[in-house]
Amino acid sequence: MDARRLERCRRWLRSRLPLVGHWLRWWAARALIEDGSPDAAAILAEVLTKGLLGSVDPVTTVAGGPVPSKALLFDLTSLRGLLRTIYQPPTDASLRQQILAAVSHWSAPSQALFYALAGLWDQYQTLDPNHKLLCSVYQAAKKSLRQQLLTAAAGWPAPSRTWFYALTGQWDLLCTFYQSADASLRQQILTAAAGWPAASRAWFYALTGQWDLLCTFYQSADASLRQQMLVTVAGWPVASRAWFYALTGQWDLLCTFYQSADASLRQQILTAVGHLSASSRALFYALSG
Repeated sequence: MDARRLERCRRWLRSRLPLVGHWLRWWAARALIEDGSPDAAAILAEVLTKGLLGSVDPVTTVAGGPVPSKALLFDLTSLRGLLRTIYQPPTDASLRQQILAAVSHWSAPSQALFYALAGLWDQYQTLDPNHKLLCSVYQAAKKSLRQQLLTAAAGWPAPSRTWFYALTGQWDLLCTFYQSADASLRQQILTAAAGWPAASRAWFYALTGQWDLLCTFYQSADASLRQQMLVTVAGWPVASRAWFYALTGQWDLLCTFYQSADASLRQQILTAVGHLSASSRALFYALSG
């Protein structure tokens, strides 16, 4: 980008014109991000760190809400571009600190999004240890932006990645990630799973075949938590549901499940029961007639 266009972008980023001002700022920011040159990065950094745009809060647009009159970023693509342009390249420490200081004035969900996309995991864990802020951004986002966030998550550390997949219901991605992991990484994932909500934790153990962990989790739970798990189990696939009922001693539920099933479903239950121990199979066969 030539010097004249750079100066025009700088001028538009500072625009306070009514009605069209935020569109000028958006256009200028996108043009500088796409340019990606050191000069463009310097202008973006100046605007961000000196607060020339007032409050910058990308989550308001990620959530599909109205665009604030002083907003710089319209979507997640812009935020990732901004990071690539002014933060992730070799940047001097003082500028990074100025950027972080500016980000600290954003809303909590926006900060969580920035830290995750920038790979600042220490700051992220301090702000969002249970990953609820980041998941709230995902839940509020439109389909295209959700996909961008899932793409970004593929490069995150194992604990954050698994938390995110679990809390946003990405069970296929989570199970694929677990199945493709080596022993060390699997252990990290299982360690992360130990802190998930009961329903997510139970689903993960069942879908990845962690029956010992699932039964231990159930046996150690109080009555309220056990009830939550049983409610969750009612929506599982047939084989997983039958396994859970048998391994946790829920024989009444298993027999009721079997008795109410049609012929095809009964055959699936019998196939699952066939993998149980001899004593469990014998008990099931006796109770179900």
